[in-house]
Amino acid sequence: MEFSRQSNARQRARDAVARREITGHPIRAQRIVVFGDVQLPWEDPCALDLVLQFIAWWKPDTVVLNGDITDCYAMSHFDKNPLNIGATEQEITKGKRLLGLLKSVPQKIWLGGNHEDRWRKILWREAGSKGGLSPVVIALMHGLGIDRFDVDESWRRIFGVKEAGFTYWPYRHYLELAEANLLITHGFLVSMHSGYSAKRHYERLGKSVLVNHTHRMGSFLITQLWEPKGAWENGCLCRLDPEYVQFPNWQQAFSTITVSGNNFHVTQIPILPGYRIQYQEHVLTANPLRHWQEDAP
Repeated sequence: MEFSRQSNARQRARDAVARREITGHPIRAQRIVVFGDVQLPWEDPCALDLVLQFIAWWKPDTVVLNGDITDCYAMSHFDKNPLNIGATEQEITKGKRLLGLLKSVPQKIWLGGNHEDRWRKILWREAGSKGGLSPVVIALMHGLGIDRFDVDESWRRIFGVKEAGFTYWPYRHYLELAEANLLITHGFLVSMHSGYSAKRHYERLGKSVLVNHTHRMGSFLITQLWEPKGAWENGCLCRLDPEYVQFPNWQQAFSTITVSGNNFHVTQIPILPGYRIQYQEHVLTANPLRHWQEDAP
């Protein structure tokens, strides 16, 4: 009887996970670049250019866009500047351009963050009507070539994710590397100080994990039974002068991960004053117009 109760409890837990669509995706990769919190159209073009230069030089086999690549500004419930019209069109245009600039990377993954999740929330709010699905939402799905109400597929179609060679998974999903010894996910916890959020994610998930979300760079390391583990906060690539906060305690950064079997190594790369990065003996400086001028492909 006791075993039956435990079995039923485990099944209920699995069913709860399925309902919330919390899903892990094992991937095979050896050289990975991870960046996030670009928040188009409020990206810092110099910071983003440095990452694109690094990717062209380091030649990873995988790039992970770890959420909040777009801001979904118009869908935010926060107070917004009424003069910032056209933000959504800018997000789509710049988002497609960014995906296109990464076309040479063999494996490309976009994990949604809480900002991309604003698209789901607004569609859910707009979808209801007394007769079933809102005709406006039905028309949107039809216009995108989707024959059902599929929020995630609509996002993929809007940004041309498949055409750009990317795989997109929404917020709540995570990647498993090094035989599931390292997780990558956007993140869902925020603490006041650098590294504290990393620690909380490790304690919640029970595994080594790399997150974005906090806009900070930090790490938490722990050794258990002689086995080193850790959690890392991956910084941001957005502007550091947002309209909704003064003097933010944020750091611009990204990370590389190298994997061999079930072993991995995370290297955090801060963007230094004057917009430069130094990786081993290699130094890069920013030239943002290369990618973001109006006539860029």
